[in-house]
Amino acid sequence: MTTVKKEVTERLSEAVRARGMLKFLHHDVISKGLFSTNFTSASGESESWKDQLRNREDGQLVDAFVTRLIGDFDKSAKSLRKAITFKEAVIIHQSTGCFLHFLKAFQQMAPASFFDESKENLLNQFNQGFLDPDLCHILTLQVPPGDIKSVAAFRPLVAKIDANLRTEKEEKEARLAQDLRQADYNALHAKLTADFELLEMSRKGKEFVDQWMATHCLLVDCSENMTSAVQSFLKFKEQFRQATDQYIICFLDTTVFPANGPHLQAAVQTLTTLLSMSSNMIGFVLYPQFQSQTTANALVKHKHLLDNSLVKGGVTLVNHVQVLFSKPDSTARDNRPLSQPAMACFHTHFAQNEFQQKSVAVRQGKLGPCPLLRIADFLGYDGDLAKPGASARVEQKGPACYAAMIDGLLEGLDKFADSDKLLFVDVLPNRFAECGRALIDRNLKESGKTIHYCGFLLNDFQTNLGAFKTMIYNAWDQDPLKSPPKERPQRLAAERAAAAPDLQILAWSNGRPIFPAALLTRFTEASPEFQKIQDWKKRFDLEHPAPLNSGNASQPNAPARAGGHCDFQVDSGRMPLDILRCIELPAIAASDFTSPRRAECAMVGKKPAIAITQDFSLFIGNTSDAELALDAGELFGFGRGTFDQKEIRHSTNFSKLLLRLSQDAFNVFDSKFQFYVL
Repeated sequence: MTTVKKEVTERLSEAVRARGMLKFLHHDVISKGLFSTNFTSASGESESWKDQLRNREDGQLVDAFVTRLIGDFDKSAKSLRKAITFKEAVIIHQSTGCFLHFLKAFQQMAPASFFDESKENLLNQFNQGFLDPDLCHILTLQVPPGDIKSVAAFRPLVAKIDANLRTEKEEKEARLAQDLRQADYNALHAKLTADFELLEMSRKGKEFVDQWMATHCLLVDCSENMTSAVQSFLKFKEQFRQATDQYIICFLDTTVFPANGPHLQAAVQTLTTLLSMSSNMIGFVLYPQFQSQTTANALVKHKHLLDNSLVKGGVTLVNHVQVLFSKPDSTARDNRPLSQPAMACFHTHFAQNEFQQKSVAVRQGKLGPCPLLRIADFLGYDGDLAKPGASARVEQKGPACYAAMIDGLLEGLDKFADSDKLLFVDVLPNRFAECGRALIDRNLKESGKTIHYCGFLLNDFQTNLGAFKTMIYNAWDQDPLKSPPKERPQRLAAERAAAAPDLQILAWSNGRPIFPAALLTRFTEASPEFQKIQDWKKRFDLEHPAPLNSGNASQPNAPARAGGHCDFQVDSGRMPLDILRCIELPAIAASDFTSPRRAECAMVGKKPAIAITQDFSLFIGNTSDAELALDAGELFGFGRGTFDQKEIRHSTNFSKLLLRLSQDAFNVFDSKFQFYVL
């Protein structure tokens, strides 16, 4: 008894003293060391459990073994009591060791409170001997750690733990899915808010541009003819009929003599017609300027042709004006001429004219010096890739140069009253309508009396119209008294500011914003985010209603798409699948999936099981007891060989049925004991 712990010796002594040695325990139980430290009762078929059936220093197994011996003896009827033999004691020792092993495993997997509730009942069942058959069966047929579910007393408890874990996992996954949906919606909400603010800002900006141009600027497209130019100007001028006096400057720029002869004749005729309407009008003609792409004879010829047309129209040609230029920002290599001949024209119907009598430039016969634009800053050219030719060098003078010309023509006139109106008619503007750019800049900055501009454009009408609108839009955008606060989405590039804003979620189609259809299916209908997206759609329809003729596909002036965005509406309205959408497929427990199958493919490795029911519905799922995590891959085939596509008629061998899918429309998420309907 020297290797037996003192506490065990005392308990055995007390048990023998109370029950009698002969009636309680055989001597061979003690002599063979059954209570000794490091003794193991494993042998034969249970040899693999020797560590679990060993008496250790902690005395837990020996203490439980002694308790079980005493309990078995005391619960027997007195007439049936007998001393426990070594063979019987070994079986009880094995059961005790196996029970303690599973009790410890149960403690590790169960919550502390649940273990404390179940422990007393488990110990009671063990001490009553109810668990011995299962425990002995496990020792002979299983190896450590064994299956705890093989013990009847533990099986319902483990099932309850698994059910609770599954419930917690599902709740956690549901919370995670909700958090993901909420995070996804929050991101969408921020982008949609920015888009709506951008559209609202763009709408207000466009309204300002339209209103400003209606009173300050008129562009007439004369690419086909100029027959309606005068009528358009008179209609534009009608809004100023209440003015006390109207002073009008008509400008004819032939610096580069037009190659279109009929248009030049129409422009001269328009000029003479306008000059005949009032004595407060001046016509200012810039004569052709010599450059390397023309000749002196051609220059004289063009000037005589122009003079003859003007005289024929009843215009006086006595007020010659020499326009002087300066080159403040140019280099020494700039060889553009520093002067250009011009003519101040008046109609012979009027004996007196305000400009002829008071304009300093007209009376002195010189105008300037006017600053020329630096060649490096010319419009329409990009450094070394596209350099301006000789004619372009003299044609572009820059808005500042034309602004100086206009101010010079007005110098000397009496101070204008508030009710007086100044108008500028660009009868033959140059390529970039630089007079118009100069006057728009002047009016937007409110530097001097407002001069209303009317331009008759032969070429590049849309380009110049867009440039004018951009200038107006940018001026509105920079004015804190007119535009929204600066804490708003990033501004657009200058060339697109007055056109289509760069949206993040919303898109453009045929020049108007649209609400993407894919956004409506991004969340499931049962989710709160789905209703929030519907509310956004209602707001969009209210603020940006579709035009009544939205069904008309022919809109030649409207761009089909906006740069930088894919417009999927053109493909018969079919939108691509949203790869970020939330998918919640209906799930069926594997035990409840009893539908008759036409064909079925069992799980192979880490590939899911696939089944086809009688109605040709396709199911995919996990039929094993373990979790199955799948990466993106093939749904059928799994890289095993190749398919032979052929027609199958009246085939009863459904295991070789050829399967086809129209599209890969779903992402499949795996869960234990689940089938998903595709």
